Amino acid sequence: MIRCILIDDEKNALEMMEWLLKTYCPDVEIVAMCNSSELGVEAIRQHRPDLVFL
Repeated sequence: MIRCILIDDEKNALEMMEWLLKTYCPDVEIVAMCNSSELGVEAIRQHRPDLVFL
């Protein structure tokens, strides 16, 4: 399982990426979704993801 974090300041973009990943990439687990770079950095430090979408 690939663990990922989504970071974007637009709510619609986060929701679309979440839907795309859940629909087409079942082996990718979203461990956090962040709407700012500050929260994104904190989530990266906490979760240690394999992949980050900005």
